[in-house]
Amino acid sequence: MQRTYTIKEFEKVTGVSAHTLRYFDKVGLLSPARLDNGYRTYSLKQVSIAEFITLLQQAMFSNAEIKEILSNYNSQQTIESLKVNQKKLRDEIINLRRAHGFISEHIAYLEQLSSVREKLSVPFIEQAKSRTVGLVQPDLVRDIVDFFDTVDEIILEPTWPHFFTHGMLVDTRKVTEAGYPLETMYVENSKVAKVHSHTIPAGRYLCMYCDQSMEDNPHAIELIRHAQQTGFYYEPFLYIEKVSGPVIEKRKQDFLVKLMLKEK
Repeated sequence: MQRTYTIKEFEKVTGVSAHTLRYFDKVGLLSPARLDNGYRTYSLKQVSIAEFITLLQQAMFSNAEIKEILSNYNSQQTIESLKVNQKKLRDEIINLRRAHGFISEHIAYLEQLSSVREKLSVPFIEQAKSRTVGLVQPDLVRDIVDFFDTVDEIILEPTWPHFFTHGMLVDTRKVTEAGYPLETMYVENSKVAKVHSHTIPAGRYLCMYCDQSMEDNPHAIELIRHAQQTGFYYEPFLYIEKVSGPVIEKRKQDFLVKLMLKEK
C-alpha cells in the first residue's frame, strides 16, 4: 500500500506549512486526495513535488509559470523557462554577493566607530605606513565645500567621500583656539594623485580621535599643546582625517575625525 500523509504529517516531512499547502491546493499547484471525511491526504510522490514547487518559487517563478512547468515538464518550453530564470538567479547571486560585501564592510566600519568613540580626546602614539595621496588646493576657498567640489571635478563621482580616505593638511603654525585656515585637502585616490601627488610619510605619529568636523576643530590646538607639553617634536603639518561624517551623523558636533602629528 502506498504511503500517505495527513496535512500535518506532510508539513513535517516537507517543511512547507499547512497554510501554504492549503494555498497550493487552492491555486491548483499541489492538490491532495480527499478522504470520505473531507480530510486532505498526500502521497509519497507529492513530497518531491512540494519541494520542487518551493525551489521554483525561490527561483523567481510565478505560480502560473510553476503550474505550466508541472503540466508540461518534459517540454522545450520548460527548458527555455528554466534557462531564463537561471540567468536571473545568476544576476541575483552577483547582487547578493555585492550586498553581502557592502554589509560586511559596514559592520567592520561601525565596529571601528564604536571602538573610536570609547577613546575620544585621548592622545596615543601610532606607527603608520607611508601613503600616497593627492593634494587639492582650490583657486578660491570660501568654505570646505569648495574642496569637495574640486575633487568632484577630478574624480567625476559624487559618492567619492564615502569610499576614499580624505582629510585636511593644516600648517600647525596657523592653528589657534579660534581655528585655522583651510588651504589643502588630501584624498587617497589615484586620479587626484595624478594631479598633485603627495606622500604621507611612514613613522611615529601622535594621534587623537575627537568629535566635530575637519574645519576649525577645537581639539586641534589641544593636541598641539599636548605635544609641546610632553616633548613630542613634530613636523609642521597636522593631518585632520575624516572618520565619520554626513552619511552617518546629522550634526557636525557628532562627526568624528582623527588628528595626526608626524614625529620629526
